[in-house]
Amino acid sequence: MRCMTPQDSIKDPEHSLQIIAEAIAGTKENIKQNAWYFIFWGTLLASCCLIHYLLYRVHYNPMPHILWPMGFSIGAILTLFRIRKNDREAGFSSYAQIFTKNLWLGLGVGFMILLVIMVHFRQNPVMPLLLLSGIGTLVTGLSIRFIPMSLGGVILLIGCLLTLWIPSAEELALGAVCGVLGQVVPGILLTKAD
Repeated sequence: MRCMTPQDSIKDPEHSLQIIAEAIAGTKENIKQNAWYFIFWGTLLASCCLIHYLLYRVHYNPMPHILWPMGFSIGAILTLFRIRKNDREAGFSSYAQIFTKNLWLGLGVGFMILLVIMVHFRQNPVMPLLLLSGIGTLVTGLSIRFIPMSLGGVILLIGCLLTLWIPSAEELALGAVCGVLGQVVPGILLTKAD
C-alpha cells in the first residue's frame, strides 16, 4: 500500500473508497500480526505457572521464583526482536498499532518491576501478572474492536480476583488456565479473524 502525497488528488468518489478500503485492509492485516504476541505471552505465562507449580509440588526447590524473571526476560528480548522486524516490514503504523505498542511497552516495564519485587519477597507473581495482562488484553481488544480479545482480558481480570480466595500453589494452576484462555485462545482466534 502506498501513501498519498499532496500532489495526489482524489479524482472521484470510487478512488476515495478504494484508498479507504486499502487502508482498512492494511490495518486489519497488521493487527493480525499482534496475534503472535498474545499466543507467545499467554504460552509463556502458562509455562512459567506450570513449571513453578511442578517445582513447588513435586520437587522442593528453595528458589522457584527465579524462573519468572528469567523466563520473562527472554520473552522480552524475543518480543523486541519481533517488534523491530514487524516495524521494518510494515513500513507504516496505524494509530491503533502505535497505541497498542505503547500500552504494552508500559505494561512490560511494569511486569519487569513487579517480577523483581515479587522475587525479592519470594512471592508468587501470578496475581499482579494477571492484573496487568488483563488490563492490557482488555484495552487491546476494545481498541481493535475484537470481542474475543476483550473477553480474554475479562478472563484474566476475573482470574486475578480469584487468586484472593485460593492457596498460592493453586494460583499457579489458575494462572496457567487464564494464560491459555485469556491470551492464547484469543490470539489464535485473531489469526483467523476476517
